[in-house]
Amino acid sequence: MRYRLRVESASNPADGRFLHVLQGLDPGSSPDGVTLIESSSGTPFAGAAVNQAVVLFPVSLGATFSGLSYTAPTDASRHLITGLAPGGAYDVAIEGGDGGTRVTVRLGGPYSADGGGVLMVKRT
Repeated sequence: MRYRLRVESASNPADGRFLHVLQGLDPGSSPDGVTLIESSSGTPFAGAAVNQAVVLFPVSLGATFSGLSYTAPTDASRHLITGLAPGGAYDVAIEGGDGGTRVTVRLGGPYSADGGGVLMVKRT
């Protein structure tokens, strides 16, 4: 390994979160655009949309999940929500609109998180 990435805040905050999207590129190619995604209701989640995928993480680890809603780009076809109960059951509603795709995740339903607490939803 030739490089090391070190990330820290110069202000030394008591609480900090960093989200990095790393992309490997061929010379002369351009990186995919990245969009910040934050939940608009329910349990606070934050993450990013890149290359038709959305990945969300809980803002506070260990927070009790009470559901969440967020708006994703209209081309997002894969949604990965992390930090959920392993094997937990969830209901997901996806509605298209002018400002993007509205996604709502609730407790109970036909979708299951995997053993690591990640819920993956594919939109066709």
